[in-house]
This record gives sequence, C-alpha cells and structure tokens, in this order.
Amino acid sequence: MENNTKSANMHIRVNPDVKNMAALVLNEMGISLSDLFNMLLNQIVIQHRIPFEIVDSKYVCAYGHLHDYSKISPSPEEDYSEPFNDLDELWKALEI
Repeated sequence: MENNTKSANMHIRVNPDVKNMAALVLNEMGISLSDLFNMLLNQIVIQHRIPFEIVDSKYVCAYGHLHDYSKISPSPEEDYSEPFNDLDELWKALEI
C-alpha cells in the first residue's frame, strides 16, 4: 500500500474538558495529541487490535487503578452469604 501523501486530517468529536486534561498530561510527557493518535493508529495496524484494555469506569477505584480481584483471598465458608436467585437481588444487596 503506497501513498505519497505525508499526512491526512482527521476530524473527531471529543469532550472538550477531557481533551484539555489529556493534552495537559501528554504535554508533561512531551507528546502532542496528534503524536498520540499517530502512535495509537500505528499500534492498531501492528497489533490488529485496540492496544489497551477498555474498562467500564465503575470497575476502576478512586486511585484510577483496576481492582485486581485475583489477589483477594477467599473468605472462610462461614462468612459467605446466602446465594442470590438472580442478578437483580445481587445488585439490590450491593445497593447498585
């Protein structure tokens, strides 16, 4: 695939507050938003996938880290609650 064009424009819609906050963080790293998107697109081409995990924000703790449930030791069996009949009961018990 040969293309003589040195660059192409992309027009995307983003939340302006998120864009500005991301630009500040990237600026501290010496990376522009344009550089970031070029890196992202190159990694998609190389890896044939999105090069990071997409996570629902409700699973990210207050410090911005994913909860690593694999490191939680199981409770003694006597601490287990009664099983739930369906997810609605579970969500209600968890107050979600």
